[in-house]
Amino acid sequence: MNTYLHLFLGIFVLLILNTYLEHNTAEGVNETILSADAYTATEADFPKSKDLFESITAFSPITNKTDFSEELSTSKVVNPPACTNLLSPPDRATNVGVGASLVWGVSAGATGYTLYVGTTSGGTDLVNALDVKSNTYQFSENLPAFTTIFVRIVPYNNSGNAVGCTEKSFTTGSATPPPLPSCTTLTNPGPGSTGAFITATISWERVEFATGYRISMGLDTQATSYVENRDIGNSDTFFLGEALPYDTDIYVKIVPYNSTGEAQGCIIQTFRTRPDPNTPDEFNCTQITSPQDGATAVATTTSLTWDAVPDAVSYLLTVGTTSGGSEIFNMLNVDSDTSFTFIDELEPNTTYYVTITPVYGAGSATDCPEIRFTTARATGTATKAPKSRYGISPDGDGINEFWRIEDLDQYPNNTVSVFNRWGDLVFETKDYDNSLNVFRGEANQKTGMGAGKLPEGTYFFRITSDNPELTEPVKGFIVLKT
Repeated sequence: MNTYLHLFLGIFVLLILNTYLEHNTAEGVNETILSADAYTATEADFPKSKDLFESITAFSPITNKTDFSEELSTSKVVNPPACTNLLSPPDRATNVGVGASLVWGVSAGATGYTLYVGTTSGGTDLVNALDVKSNTYQFSENLPAFTTIFVRIVPYNNSGNAVGCTEKSFTTGSATPPPLPSCTTLTNPGPGSTGAFITATISWERVEFATGYRISMGLDTQATSYVENRDIGNSDTFFLGEALPYDTDIYVKIVPYNSTGEAQGCIIQTFRTRPDPNTPDEFNCTQITSPQDGATAVATTTSLTWDAVPDAVSYLLTVGTTSGGSEIFNMLNVDSDTSFTFIDELEPNTTYYVTITPVYGAGSATDCPEIRFTTARATGTATKAPKSRYGISPDGDGINEFWRIEDLDQYPNNTVSVFNRWGDLVFETKDYDNSLNVFRGEANQKTGMGAGKLPEGTYFFRITSDNPELTEPVKGFIVLKT
C-alpha cells in the first residue's frame, strides 16, 4: 500500500514541477527583457551615414531554446553641408549692374541656404538671414550704385549649418546703362599688314565701356570659315589653335559689347600671312630648247623639249596658232617630264606659239616667255590628211552636242577610242557612225569606278580602220566643254 502511495505522490510532484518549470521559463524570458538595464545609444555609438541592424534574442537555459528575437534599426545620420561659392557676380567684380542677381554653387546635401547681404563687411542691411531654397536670389530693388556689396551664404540641412563660410564682395557701377562701346582695331597683326606668322595670336585695342568681345575669323571675305561670332569674354587676344596657311589673306571681325548692346558698324579687317620659308624666293621659268624660238621649216612630227628647273614639280603646256593662243593646249599638265610629243602631226606651213610654265609646291611661275616656230610646207599626199583636232560642247543648245568625225567614210569598220590625259581609256566603240553611235562627253569605260559624265578638259583619240592607205591609227585630241 505504502509502495503505491509513494509512487502516486512521486508522479504528482513531477507533474507539478514540470508545470512550474514551463511557466517560469516563459516568465523568466519576459522578466529578462523587462528587467534589462535601460540604455540610450548616442551618435558616437554608430557610424554615420549607414543603416545598422541589430537583433536581441532571448535564450532559456532551462529549455535550451531560443524563444524569440527582435530586430532594431538605426536611422541614417547626415553631415551638415559644405560652404558654397558665389558664382555671379564673381568675387571682387567691379562695375556690376545695379540690377544684378546672385547665383551660387549648389552645395551637396543642402536643403536650403541662409543669405546675408549688406553694404559693409558683416552687414545685413540689404538681406538679413533670409531662408532661400534655391541657389539664386533676385533683389526686389536695384542695388545702390558705386557701392561695395558684401555677401555671405550659409548652406544648411537637418544636421545643421555649414561651418566657416566666408564673405564675398563685389562693387556696383552706375545706376544708368553704359553707352554702347565703339569698334576696335587690330594691333597684332595690324590691319592690312603682311608677313604675319601662321601661328600668330590675334590682338586688338581695348575700348571704353566694353565688357567683352566677339570674334569672327576666316579665309572667306565674310570671316566665318574658322570661327563665327565667338564670345571670348573681356579679353583682347585670341589664339585660333591651328596654323594659318602661308601667304594667304585672313579676314577678322571684332565686335565689342556690354550690358547695353554691341558696337555698331564694325568692319572686317585683313592681314596676310608670310610666304612659306621652304619655297624658293622666286618661281623661275624654263628655257625651251627645241624647236628654237623663230625656227622655220620645222618637221610636222617635231617634239618639244625644255630645261629642267630645280624644285619644279610639274610643267604646264600652252600651245596655239596665234600669240597668246591656247586652242590646241591650254595649261596642259605634263607632270615632271621635260619633253612632249604631239599625238598627231602638226599642220604644215603653220606657225605655232608655245609657253612652258613650271609649277612649284606653293605656286607657279608667271609671265614665262613664249616661243614660236613654223612647220615645213607640205609635199603632196595621196590621201587627205585626217583632221586631228576637234571640240565639242554637249550642253543642250543643239550645237556641237557630239563628236562629228570628218571624212568618216575613210574609216570603214572603225574602232574609236578616247583617252583622258593620264592615258586611261574612257570611251570606246566600234563602227562609229556620226549619228547614234557617237561620243557625247560621257564615258562607257571604267563605269564601275564612278566614271560617267566626263569633266571639261582635253581628251585624246585613236581611230583604227580597214583603210589600207592608213597604215597608222589616226590620232588627235578633243577639247570638251560643258
